[in-house]
Amino acid sequence: MYRIELSNHYLQTDKFYIVNGKTICIFTKVTPKGYNFLNVKNSEKKFKQHLYPKSDGDEKYYFTLPASVSIVILDDDIKTYLSNKGESVVKGSISRGKPNNKKFKSGYYVNTVKDIIIHPILNIPAYRFWEDNSYVECRRCIAVNQHEYEQQRLIELFKNNPDSLIITASQEI
Repeated sequence: MYRIELSNHYLQTDKFYIVNGKTICIFTKVTPKGYNFLNVKNSEKKFKQHLYPKSDGDEKYYFTLPASVSIVILDDDIKTYLSNKGESVVKGSISRGKPNNKKFKSGYYVNTVKDIIIHPILNIPAYRFWEDNSYVECRRCIAVNQHEYEQQRLIELFKNNPDSLIITASQEI
């Protein structure tokens, strides 16, 4: 057993954590005195036994867990990532925060978020996509309106190559 302290942060309720390197959970109060990690996908409790706070006498409370359990605190961006489920995203630059016009493995510029998983190599949140079941770390993706994004790409293509694009329209009376 060990005292939980993560990067100078004690466990906090309503914060997101990665438990055992696989599951994104929220730490919350589930009974009047008991706490647990709830899986964000299905709201199942991570531990059969609730965690109860202990005090060291200075009115500071802490929790203890078996040493075999690993916990990583996630930043507040996870709320944004979770809200993007079912939305269209494009690949983007981490530092600039702008789309970089790179295709996903599906061959498309725009993919739809199916699920949020833990990246198997980087151990950080990643989006899994409906189009090809591949995954990309969340911070590399930017949520977009698919129709507006495609219109913007066509406009840029037309500006760069005005002779290569012909737009025709017909109207029936």
